[in-house]
Amino acid sequence: MDRWAAHQAPPADVPLESVGVDVSRGGNDKTTIGKRYGYWLAPIERHPGADVPDGQTAAGLVFKSIDGDTSVLVCVDVIGYGASAYDHLRGLKCRAVGLNGSEHSNARDRSGRLGFANKRSQWWWHMREILDPSSDLDVMLPDDPELLADLCSARWKPTPRGVQVEPKEQIVERIGRSPDVGEAAIYAFAEDYAAGANWIEYLRTTASTPKKPVAEPSGGSEAELVERHQQCRMKGLKPRAVEGRLRCPGCGMDFGEAPT
Repeated sequence: MDRWAAHQAPPADVPLESVGVDVSRGGNDKTTIGKRYGYWLAPIERHPGADVPDGQTAAGLVFKSIDGDTSVLVCVDVIGYGASAYDHLRGLKCRAVGLNGSEHSNARDRSGRLGFANKRSQWWWHMREILDPSSDLDVMLPDDPELLADLCSARWKPTPRGVQVEPKEQIVERIGRSPDVGEAAIYAFAEDYAAGANWIEYLRTTASTPKKPVAEPSGGSEAELVERHQQCRMKGLKPRAVEGRLRCPGCGMDFGEAPT
């Protein structure tokens, strides 16, 4: 959050990549919308439950938030009230993805040793990993006490199926409210899991390896090239496999042979 305070706008030329949506319908819970630009997260939008009586209203709020840009990935919790919002977003031709936390997960943590009891546990754990300083990622979250409290609210336990994060109902019972602000942030990063976890591990294990650029159209010293790649990381750009090599699509830095 201190990093966000120094960068209160998304990095230049970084588009809105993903939106996390936690839907409520009436009551005390909020409908929350988290918008992610690379690894910079905008302040979470909150809408009182009384203002969101149905899924159509929730979909309209999301559509307005993204300025009608149907190319943006919208990740919606479809358990409960979110299913209707998801259907309406699809009807609006949005690139909506339904997140069902009870589904089986085949993912592993970044160490490769831990599995997950379900998708909900996978997404919460992924957020934990990308916020770990050892991930070497420059994730920027807004200075929001409720967001911080929500992200720290969940408890977990090991099970024969893997890590299990407690259900939302248990969190509500313990802290007296829904962690809907935190879950909007988690959902904004949820579909980044497969590439993100592997990328974190790759960068961590190669951090001390000398790197060279594929091309230097403007020249520059090694220190300048590293600084240039730091800007790419702030934009959320990930190395991609190109002709058998793992390269940054922004600055062209070469990370060696791509995993097969």
